[in-house]
Amino acid sequence: MMERQLCPLCGAHCPTGAVESARVRSNVRAFRESEYRVWRCSSCRSIHAAGNVDLAAHYAAYPFHLLSRDVRLSIVYGKLLRRLRRSGLHRDSTILDYGCGSGAFVEFLRDRGFAAAVGYDEYNEDMAKPVRLRTRYDFVVAQDVLEHAEAPLELMQRLNELVRPGGIIALGTPDADSIDLARPSDFIHTLHAPYHRHIFSRFALELAATAQRWTLERRYSTMYTNTFVPFLNETFYRFYAGLFDDTLDALFGPVDVRALLRHLPRALWTGLFGAFSSRQTDPMFVFRRS
Repeated sequence: MMERQLCPLCGAHCPTGAVESARVRSNVRAFRESEYRVWRCSSCRSIHAAGNVDLAAHYAAYPFHLLSRDVRLSIVYGKLLRRLRRSGLHRDSTILDYGCGSGAFVEFLRDRGFAAAVGYDEYNEDMAKPVRLRTRYDFVVAQDVLEHAEAPLELMQRLNELVRPGGIIALGTPDADSIDLARPSDFIHTLHAPYHRHIFSRFALELAATAQRWTLERRYSTMYTNTFVPFLNETFYRFYAGLFDDTLDALFGPVDVRALLRHLPRALWTGLFGAFSSRQTDPMFVFRRS
């Protein structure tokens, strides 16, 4: 009998020899020389990491731990806040940033008068407070969280339990439909191996949302970090990382002006107009709980 792989998102049994797969290197500097296998479900078209890895060791060298609040972060968080306000967020709303990391977005919200904003992150001792999971919120935000979960459908159920009836669940997560596994090196930042365990196709995500009785209210085609502010857009981030070792770490250090000057025409084009040429690999979905 032909060996099959079970898609953990749609439940399809995919013949192992027939599934689309690829090997992709990590976009984190500490693991840049390592390659990881990913495969695509032939039914729902979602993408999955193959095999197990020591994620604790990988997160110990995670560049996002170096994230610091500055004017750039305030600009992109401002765009995320505007999206939430369009869905009804106001200063009296209760809001949970699930998977908040260092809690930078929570601090940003509180600085702007959202006193009821809290964060939870099981990998941050300061933010891993179980009491925050014992209430319901008007808004639950999970940005870049779902794809990191080993059991994403269970996580969606947990998010459902955290939002009040009629409340908002805002999910920012990559779109498997926009990834070409025939060119994995062109999509290393979206695949983000091995940290991204399951990347939903739009069909699979909306199917899972329907199972939770969520209604899609808005879909933003790009991540909130893709802005029209010069040099704060997805295309420029990819261009700048590619000037060095094409890792996320390159984006967290001081800006290398000399490297930009050596590639001035393209640096200016991507910096000024890159927001218009996004590959739309990282959308954001705003759902309302019935």
